[in-house]
Amino acid sequence: MLQTVISIMFYLTFIIYAFLGVFCFALNKNATLNRVFLLVCFSFSIWAFAFAVSNSLNHVEDVIFWRRVASLGWGVAFSFIVHFILILTQKQNWLTNKIVYIAIYLPAGITVFVFGLYGKLANAQYNLVHTEAGWGNIAVNNIWDAFYNLYYLSFSIFILYLLIKWYQNSDDATDKKQALSMLLAFSLSVAIGTVSEMLVNNYLSEKTPSVAPIIILIPVTAFSYNIRKYGFMTPDKSKKIRDAREILSNATHSTFIRYIAIGYLSVSFFNILQTFFYPTVLWSDMLFSTIFVIMGLFIYSLTVAGLSIMAQDRIMTALITLTMPLTFFRFHENQMSNVLWTIPLIYLMMTIIFNYKKMFAMIAVVSTIIGILSCIIQPEQFIHVGTVDYFARLVIYSMVIILAAFINRIYVARLKENEHQVRFQKMISSITTSFIAITSENFDNKVTELLKRSGSYINADRAYICSFSKNIDTFSYAYRWLDEHVKPTIRETENYETTAFSWCKERLLNNQIVYLPNPGALPLEADEERAEILKHQIQSIIGV
Repeated sequence: MLQTVISIMFYLTFIIYAFLGVFCFALNKNATLNRVFLLVCFSFSIWAFAFAVSNSLNHVEDVIFWRRVASLGWGVAFSFIVHFILILTQKQNWLTNKIVYIAIYLPAGITVFVFGLYGKLANAQYNLVHTEAGWGNIAVNNIWDAFYNLYYLSFSIFILYLLIKWYQNSDDATDKKQALSMLLAFSLSVAIGTVSEMLVNNYLSEKTPSVAPIIILIPVTAFSYNIRKYGFMTPDKSKKIRDAREILSNATHSTFIRYIAIGYLSVSFFNILQTFFYPTVLWSDMLFSTIFVIMGLFIYSLTVAGLSIMAQDRIMTALITLTMPLTFFRFHENQMSNVLWTIPLIYLMMTIIFNYKKMFAMIAVVSTIIGILSCIIQPEQFIHVGTVDYFARLVIYSMVIILAAFINRIYVARLKENEHQVRFQKMISSITTSFIAITSENFDNKVTELLKRSGSYINADRAYICSFSKNIDTFSYAYRWLDEHVKPTIRETENYETTAFSWCKERLLNNQIVYLPNPGALPLEADEERAEILKHQIQSIIGV
């Protein structure tokens, strides 16, 4: 049982690494920092995945094979971390020197070759011992072990040195905070990892599996948290305008696809957990679950692939129609078939919010075919329904509830948006009709009515039309409208210096909209404007 638990912990760690890498990459796919962090996470995910599979096996030859696969991860991990830290600490100019690149990646290449690729030499590097918790490795203590220890320790010390120098040389308080947190996290992981990997199995009688992939979660989580918190991985802003015929905006479409991706990752982990309740082969479950992990990561990456909405929907349709028969043929003789028959219904619900008829048609056809095949393959089936089955049903209920809530929120938002557009069109029509009959006698009243209608439309309590002087040095409020409960705070006839509103003036003269949801939205250089706005107790401004 302990061996199974440790193996599942490795597998969960694999999912976390893979998701963190893709998540941070999606925040800004064009940034070198994000790309290198993706490589860091993928190297750790290979390490954790290979350890998960190897720790669930019983034959030493199979275990050695997967340990060699793991070297593709741990063999290059510290080189990727050094590369990442050099960029993070703004020392990327070092990377322009080819010798530095060779110094960073040559040890990784040698390690992977010796411990993973070169047949008999690689096999000779592992001295595996089976324990209650899984497979532990006792160091061979040859020249290659010494080489890797030197690689691991020297690169770890260099990383700590870079973080210390970053902390010491940074004038910015934010940089110091994140440098300190990363320094502490990496120091802790190096200390724990060194003790567990180099000392425990060599000097203690009780052998344990290597838990290094789990320990490395400490600095990786700190890296991803700090990068997200302090804005190193800023999301790209989409400037696309939604087609009125579409149910989902670009942003909401991306969010929904990412939820689906997370759903695939969750399913992969739940599939592993069935080993506690049903007689299954854990390593086989892991390999099958990895298909869902890869699908989930691929789906998540669709949102930053630069594809059109239609192209994304086509790919989603293909993946979903592949997932359904894959799940059916995997579990049709399994106890889980008792609840998994409802999965096509969830997919059909999803098609409601995708503006793609072929998705609905494909899923409907595949669902029908699967239903017919189920009847042919197993016309009768007697299943015992127990606690686990009820729990699985609750999970599916939760998925349906979350999906229904998401759909409801989208449709309510669209209804409100449509209502908003109708009100806007009515306002424009009313103002246009009103100005048809404009004369010199009623001009002022018409303009005031214009301000009242437009101000009321956006729930403002006042609206002004200001005019600049010829030399743009001063401005005055030619017309104004105040809501009934609002007292005037400015005089209409008074001229105001534009120097106190230089930031707003520059944007308005460049035909840019000034939108300030609160005074804090002003940049640092607009302190005078902020003071003036606070003086008049103004909460927000829209200027055109």
